[in-house]
Formats: sequence, C-alpha cells, structure tokens
Amino acid sequence: MKKSVLGIAVIFITAILPINAQEPYKLPPKEVVDIVTAPPPPRASVSPNREFLLLASYEPMPSISYMAQHLLRIAGMRITPKNNSRQQTTFYTGIVIKRIKDGSEIKVALPQGVKLDFPSWSPDGKWISYKVLNQSEKTETLYVIQPDDGIPMALNHDCDRETQWSNDSKSIILFTEKELQTVSLDGKILEHILNINDLGLEMTQSPCLSPDGKHFAFVGYEDGDRSLIIKYSFDSKKITRLGDDNLFDYKYGLRWSPDGKWLSYLTYEEVKVRPEGSLWETDFDKVKQKLLSIK
Repeated sequence: MKKSVLGIAVIFITAILPINAQEPYKLPPKEVVDIVTAPPPPRASVSPNREFLLLASYEPMPSISYMAQHLLRIAGMRITPKNNSRQQTTFYTGIVIKRIKDGSEIKVALPQGVKLDFPSWSPDGKWISYKVLNQSEKTETLYVIQPDDGIPMALNHDCDRETQWSNDSKSIILFTEKELQTVSLDGKILEHILNINDLGLEMTQSPCLSPDGKHFAFVGYEDGDRSLIIKYSFDSKKITRLGDDNLFDYKYGLRWSPDGKWLSYLTYEEVKVRPEGSLWETDFDKVKQKLLSIK
C-alpha cells in the first residue's frame, strides 16, 4: 500500500513540474514598477565660469538584455566585446543647459534612444564635450557644443576611451583604438602623440593632464592582467613607464597634485596583504613611489 501511495505521489509531482516551469515572468504591482522605473532627478554640473548649469538626464537602470551581454574580465575591468569598451551601467539620455543669470535654458537636440557619457566642461566654461556610443560600430563619437546655442558638432568618430580637455580649452586629448592624439575644436588632428600598440598596451584608462599642460599620464594594461603608469612629456616627447614593481596590482584613479610634481593613484592588490583600496603617490622627478595611506 505504501509503495502505491508513493508511486501516485511521484506521478503527481512529475505532472505538475512542467506547469510550474512554464509560468511566465512575473512583475510586481504597477505601483512598484512605476517607482522603480520613474525618471531620476538629472545630475547637475556648474560651468567653471559659473555662468551655466548643465543638467544631464539618465536611465534609471540598464535593461536586462544589456546586463546579460557577454563580458570579458581584464586586469580588474569588465569589457563588453559587443561595444569594444568597458562595461557601463549608467547611460545619459538628455542634456539641458540653463543660464544661471536669467534662468533661460536650451535643450540639446539628441537622436531618439541615444546613449552618452556624462558631459565635460572645458576649463574656461565656454564648451561642453560628450561621447555618444555607436553600438553597431563599436566606437564612440566625440561631440562638442557651446552653452549659448547647444548645437552639437562632431569632432571624432573613432573615440575609444576617456577624453581630456587641454588647459587652454582649445583642443581635446583623446584615445582612438590605436593611438593617443590631440584634436582641435573643428575636428583637425593637431598631433599624433603615441601609438598604443607600439607600447604593447591592450587597454588604457584614467587619462590626466598635468596642471602646467606639459605632461600627460594614464594607466596602461598589457597582457591582460598587468597595469602600469605611462607618462608622456610634450616638450621632450619622452615616454616614461612607472609601476613596474607592482604590475599585477590593478591601478586606477590617477590625479595630479596642484604643483604637477606628484600623481596619486589607487590599487586593487593581487595579494591581499592590505585592505581592498590603497592610495599611492608617484614623484616623476625622482621616479619613485610611496604608499600614502590605506582606506
């Protein structure tokens, strides 16, 4: 009798399992969905000359299909092969420029469904730059606009990574897929600074220009899991490699000191002998590095 009851139970459970497995994806109540998907307040940025306020709207959250894309993990970074770029979970979708003096505003004309990074002010506050992701072409297009009219002008269609304004606001330093170059505000290439492949680098990040504009530094990644700091001098055209003694520590967050003599950077260490984040400084004159503090 017990075997018969057990057999009936097994047949019953087996029969209902496919039904449960075929249940559709369930959504929470509409009120919860409305709260989660409601447009967040725009992020604001005041121009250096204090004349304009930039408001950038963004998606409340990335889509499931985007987050499900295949990723590659290289030197602590998450790479999206489909876009040939680092994984980005926040995309901006609109730009509004408001004049602080009278409250008038200009909405920048952007294509429907566009995805861009957070806009950046030029040092003099007279220009704004931003990059638009071209998902089908695996590149980014660099645009500039003036806050007075908000009319986008494309400078470069092969922008691959972060950009950096020159100190005089007359040009932008950018990475393409193969090189580091300087472009003018009308899109002309002013200087081919260096070839990334010649340095044996696969990826770069954290570009920063020294306060006096004479040096440019960034983090480079080679062989997938080794990172170092590269410094380029515009006057001498000299390239200096730093951080060779801790190549396997993921480096990021480069920042110049106000006097231009030091660079600070953070690391995720391969061997966890210290807490997760460590702050370091590098003196380029003496080519040395020193642990500042631990966070």
